[in-house]
Amino acid sequence: MSQLDFGFDTEITDKTEEEQARNFVCEIDLLVAPFARYSYASEKELPPNLRVLVPLGKNRRVLGMTSGIYREYKADTDGKKLKSITAVIDTKELISEKNRQFLQYLATYYQANFGEVLALALPNLLLDSKKITAQDAVFRTQDEIKKSIFYRLTTAGEQALSTEKIGKKQRQCLEKLANSDLAQEQIADKKYCRELETRGLIAQCEEKTLREEETIELNSEQNAALTVLLEKKDFSVSVLYGVTGSGKTEVYIAWIREILNSNSQAQILLLAPEIALADTLYRRLSKRLAVEIALEHSAKTNQQRFMARKAVKNGQARVLIGTRSAIFADFAALDAVIVDECHDLSYKQMENLRYNARDMAIAMAKLRNIPVLLGSATPLVETWRQIEDKNWQLIALENRALTNQKAEITLDNIRDVDLIDGFSARLLREINRRLQNKEQVLLFLNRRGYAPVLFCSSCDWKSECTACDCRMIAHLDTAKMHCHHCGRVQNLPIFCPQCGADDLRLLGFGTQRVEQALIRHFPKARVLRVDTDNAGTNKQFRELIAEIERGEADLIVGTQWLSKGHHFPNLQMVAVLDADSAFYSQDYRAEERLAQMLVQVGGRAGRESRGHIWIQTSLVEKEVFQVLNRSYQEEARRQLAIRKMEEFPPYCAYAFIFALHSDVAVATDFLSVLRQEIANNDISDIEILGPIPALMSRKNRKYRVELLIKAGRKAQMQRALPEIRKIIAKMPKKSAVAVYFDVDPLVFE
Repeated sequence: MSQLDFGFDTEITDKTEEEQARNFVCEIDLLVAPFARYSYASEKELPPNLRVLVPLGKNRRVLGMTSGIYREYKADTDGKKLKSITAVIDTKELISEKNRQFLQYLATYYQANFGEVLALALPNLLLDSKKITAQDAVFRTQDEIKKSIFYRLTTAGEQALSTEKIGKKQRQCLEKLANSDLAQEQIADKKYCRELETRGLIAQCEEKTLREEETIELNSEQNAALTVLLEKKDFSVSVLYGVTGSGKTEVYIAWIREILNSNSQAQILLLAPEIALADTLYRRLSKRLAVEIALEHSAKTNQQRFMARKAVKNGQARVLIGTRSAIFADFAALDAVIVDECHDLSYKQMENLRYNARDMAIAMAKLRNIPVLLGSATPLVETWRQIEDKNWQLIALENRALTNQKAEITLDNIRDVDLIDGFSARLLREINRRLQNKEQVLLFLNRRGYAPVLFCSSCDWKSECTACDCRMIAHLDTAKMHCHHCGRVQNLPIFCPQCGADDLRLLGFGTQRVEQALIRHFPKARVLRVDTDNAGTNKQFRELIAEIERGEADLIVGTQWLSKGHHFPNLQMVAVLDADSAFYSQDYRAEERLAQMLVQVGGRAGRESRGHIWIQTSLVEKEVFQVLNRSYQEEARRQLAIRKMEEFPPYCAYAFIFALHSDVAVATDFLSVLRQEIANNDISDIEILGPIPALMSRKNRKYRVELLIKAGRKAQMQRALPEIRKIIAKMPKKSAVAVYFDVDPLVFE
């Protein structure tokens, strides 16, 4: 007999399956692909939400979770067909019943196996079958939890931060502790902590010290918004629509404080679309609220994310701030949900299970009967439809908090104008004037790299990816060509790979090319580029943001990372270099996204004074550019009218069914058969278009073909999709076609 240590008395025996007791048949959701629900024999009834180790195939042992569904084992019918559960890992349920209901709803809505949703919902530390432990501590009550050792910043440490020259790593550690005391397990490099402790700059303590609450007086608009929110006790959806710089975050903080003060057990979930914004909110709220705040996003280690989930589950953390994955946290007593920048595409998971955290936040709030608040300066068109239909309540902040001056708008008509390195002469003069006034300027271009096309003028060869239907982008700083879709990298050629000529030319502009052009035109200016090429980690990004905030950059070249949520006091001008690309997109949302981008990136300019928004365009007559001269609500109504006329969402519901295969004919044939089977089964209230190639038909050596399912309403779609999924399950899988759903797509692929 052998035994593995699972953290409690659980044995894995060498008995054959016939020798093991087989009294019950339990339904188990696999936590690995294919994430299906399979039947296994068990010696006892098993409650739901326990991890188990089960055999899969000939030699694999994988993790699964009990569903709570079981029946008596019958030897005459089940016989030797069923394999037995190898081991039960947990002694207590891993997720609460409320959270299980929510996860089941999410799986049903997005047509996913429940096991796949569970695998997303559980911390990674609970999913490593090679290092299985019984993580009961995650569910113990607060009194049962072993006390952690915390580090706290001393008075000497506070002085050192502002006066002493200290090492970069030590400074980073002190800056983290300036925001909040941290447990030992939350600190990645403990060596520097020991050094700082020896110097008396930090000290150990048994309990986390909560800062005294810092309050800021709200203005009249913010107070009115707070008054409305305080009336919300049961499920409701409120939309905090505030112009950029109107102080939406101050309303969040005030509402959170009131909820926490009124209920000693209450918890709040605050979602942010990106890691950088989540970090910013965490630092801001940690200084303002005297409660424990947890932070979760993908830049955190598995241990840190586990600790955050543990604190939330046990009720220690009163506020959880996180990106879209935080939607899966299991709260002890959730009282409200806030979704910041609710329009952002980052809330939609674009790989594997394609859920939308914003929509699921609303579903979670409804299941728990609690209020949800959506905040944005540019809410989605779908959001405005809900407001107009009186389903959601609009709360408006129409004025900036720190200035009442409206930004100056310049539509720079570059039609028939010879650009200089991508800039008009007028723009270069204006940039120079701003530099003379010691003001910062942001040049916005949502295209990283040096140039989007490497072109041979002798034979017309273009730098295309060998695995995708797209161009490879030249990156001169590394002398490489990158595919921004599949990640392939190739050396930048000196001679044409097709004809051998040395007449290769770089066409178009990326952020690297703009950066080099600015250095040539303004050699005395400090130029800083902020994109994923030079800020590949969250830490690097924070350092670049800090440079801008300290005024250590004059000209900033940035992508959408800088378009929202940041406050740069000395940034007085924003120039959008390529606004016209949206008009050539096949996506019906392209103009809406352009309007959102203009408002969001323009909102970085003149946060405390009158700013200047400069737009280079050859299509000045396009009405979407008027969004900067009127309220965003007017633009949203215009977009809604277009959607209604064209019968696009929100006046219908969309879902895509994608088929992937290395042979485009196989994928197309599969969907053709599927479409015929749907017709044969007489599924009503839907319209089917396709099969057609996806907009990017080949990605990472796989061809992608799609069916577009259209229904008049989401309820009709949700009735049809399960029936379609049943049809797919019955279709032969000889061709190994990969199939996935995208329900309520935000991007046409």
